[in-house]
Amino acid sequence: MPWDGGRGEASARLPAAHTPRMVCPTKYPSLHGYRCAHLLVPAALRQELADLHINLHGDVAVSDRLFAHRAADVMTGHGNGDLVAYIRDTYARLTASGALAAWTPVEAGFFLFGRPRVPHRWFLALDERYFELDGHPGYVRINLLHPTAVETLMATVPGGSASGASGISENCGPPDRPASGAAAGEGVAASPHTR
Repeated sequence: MPWDGGRGEASARLPAAHTPRMVCPTKYPSLHGYRCAHLLVPAALRQELADLHINLHGDVAVSDRLFAHRAADVMTGHGNGDLVAYIRDTYARLTASGALAAWTPVEAGFFLFGRPRVPHRWFLALDERYFELDGHPGYVRINLLHPTAVETLMATVPGGSASGASGISENCGPPDRPASGAAAGEGVAASPHTR
């Protein structure tokens, strides 16, 4: 969902009588390790799709049904406003800290693709190879819900920390450092870990 608090998205405005839609409440509140989805279908297709599902996958356990209903209750009740606010604030602190030499803009979701100032060979990270991307060397996926990872990245900036951000300039770096990727990690001892 968008970080601006807007609810709904484009497919919600399509004609309900002609549009199957899948809604995944476990992604909405970011319940990692659990997955369920609700398929909203036109009445004319409901029985045919239910029969197809049960023939392919079998029946659903009562515990799974209860979990799916509870996840939907959370999604339609209080929602994930607090979660979105936390992610938005974490993003702002991380980008303002100067820990990233460059990053991709993000306005929805729980992840940021950025190029840390320290070489990513220093830590476990998913880089462009894992996302079938080319032309983004040194960029890694950063989980904005992982406070230890974000705090560690911010601690790589000399004099920087979660509480002592140095500000950010228009060129995607702190005022006293260039944004070019060539300087990222320069002058820092090599990691003892290999790829």
